[in-house]
Amino acid sequence: MSPENFSYHELQEQFFYQAKCIEVFQKQVALLTESNDKKGQIIAAKDLQIESFRTELNALKKMIFGSRQERFIPSSVNDPQLSLDIKAEATAGTSVISTKQISYTRTILLLNKSRFNIPAG
Repeated sequence: MSPENFSYHELQEQFFYQAKCIEVFQKQVALLTESNDKKGQIIAAKDLQIESFRTELNALKKMIFGSRQERFIPSSVNDPQLSLDIKAEATAGTSVISTKQISYTRTILLLNKSRFNIPAG
């Protein structure tokens, strides 16, 4: 049907109906855009967290598998061993009580000598 066959009132109703539809669609588009923006922010945060984990993983790999120069060096370079906070008793100078000299003779058995000496000549 062409617009000439409709009355002014019918055209006005059709116009308002289409305007309402457009308004509803615009609200839906706004909601979807807002949702996409939130999802984009969440994805960006997750990407940042993943990059942080990758950096930490690379640092741990370097500490574990890196060459000697790349490995982790503790902050107390002067004291390489941790203390256990145990008080050691003072030790007196040690003295030799007795000495004993031990000697032995070792015998080697040649069981299977199948080679002969080559004569010089």
